[in-house]
Amino acid sequence: MLRALRLVLILIILLLAAVGIYTLLGPRPAGGPPGPVTTSVVALAPVSRSEIVSQFKVITVERQYNIPVIGSAFKQMPGPERDGALGLLVRAALGGRERVPGTTEEIVYEMVTTVTAGIDLSKLREQDIENSDRETTITLPQPEVLAVVTDFDRSGVRYRSGPRLPFMSHSAQLIADLQKAGLRKHRQEAERDSEFMERARAAGEQAILGLLRAAHPERTIRITYRAEPGTDPAPLGSQD
Repeated sequence: MLRALRLVLILIILLLAAVGIYTLLGPRPAGGPPGPVTTSVVALAPVSRSEIVSQFKVITVERQYNIPVIGSAFKQMPGPERDGALGLLVRAALGGRERVPGTTEEIVYEMVTTVTAGIDLSKLREQDIENSDRETTITLPQPEVLAVVTDFDRSGVRYRSGPRLPFMSHSAQLIADLQKAGLRKHRQEAERDSEFMERARAAGEQAILGLLRAAHPERTIRITYRAEPGTDPAPLGSQD
C-alpha cells in the first residue's frame, strides 16, 4: 500500500515538473510594439450643378408695395421753336407762359404691385461649386427683382384735377404714363429694400441646404453669395 502511494506521489511530482519546464522553455508569443494602424478616407459623392438646377429654376419671395405716383399734363403754348414768329408773339402776349390756361391736369395714381425677387439659378456656374472630399461650398448669384405686377383691382386714381375744358383732358395717356413710371419706381424701391432682399437670400440658402441635406447627408455644405461690387462675399450658413 505504501509502495503504491509512493509511486503515485512520484508520478505527480514528475508531471508538475514537466509542466513547469514547458512553461519556462516552451514557445512564446512574438514580442515587440504593435504594428501600424492603417486608416483610409473615403471621398463622398460630389455636389453637381445639374442636381441643383434640376430641382430649382428660381427661388423666389414676394412682397406688396403701395406707392403713389404723381403726374401732370398740359397743352403747351405756341413757341418760336415750333411756330416761328407767330408763336413768339402769342407767348409774349400771354406773359411768356408755357401752358395754355385751363388745360393743366394733375393726377395722383395710387399703385399697388406684387414684386417678386429671387435667385435665378440659371446663372449658377460650374465654378460656383467647390467640392473637397467631405465639404462643398456653393456661391449663389445675388438675388434680384424678377417681376413687378400691378394689382389693378386695388390700384386707381386717388386725386384728379382736370382742365376746365373737358375736350382738353389728357387722363388716358397720363394714367398710362403714370403706370409705367410706377412700375419703375416700385422696382427701384424693392431693389433698395434690404430686408426684402435678405429674405430672398435666406430663402435661397434654405432651399439649397434642404435639397442637399437629403441627397448628401454626410457632407458639410456652405452657402455664400457672389460679391456685389466693392464688397466681399460672406457665408450665410452651413449644414454640418
